[in-house]
Amino acid sequence: MKFYSFEAGKRVRLGLEHGGQIADLPLLHFLLSGNDEPSAGAAPVIPPDMLAFVRAGKPAREAALTIQTSLKKRRAIPAGEQVFYDLDSVRILQPLLKPGKILLAEVTSSGTRDAFRFQVKLPSTLVGSGAEIRTSATLLSRTYVAGVIGRKTKSAGLDEVMENVFGCTLLNDLRLNEA
Repeated sequence: MKFYSFEAGKRVRLGLEHGGQIADLPLLHFLLSGNDEPSAGAAPVIPPDMLAFVRAGKPAREAALTIQTSLKKRRAIPAGEQVFYDLDSVRILQPLLKPGKILLAEVTSSGTRDAFRFQVKLPSTLVGSGAEIRTSATLLSRTYVAGVIGRKTKSAGLDEVMENVFGCTLLNDLRLNEA
């Protein structure tokens, strides 16, 4: 499953890619659930933003998988509701609009010894797909596979840590060429 934060109609939304389009995931969940009104005080299974969705963990991912399966059957959507958007009609945003910590861990091996290098990135440095970066300097790019941790994890074993991993994404680290 591929999730997006996107903007359409001047509203930021959480989306799921389906058939070359982006589906408004919380709205689709609401429409397919058959409920006329969300129950008062109940937290939605599919929250409206990516950070809350990631933090919701396994129940949210399972609900999204159920929706994705339902889309293959393509149930009718009520008239007047726009649920699907063409990719070129929306602005793709950075996945997490207000992320917590961004830590890069790099492992380098030389012979029989592994070395670790850690870096901290500021959340304000994130940009969405296709965003313009203005600079007259030459930039170097490094691509990382980034793990997305959904909940705070401290002093946990491997099994516990893996329960809190939401998924992975690509992270491009751009920096000035100092050579």
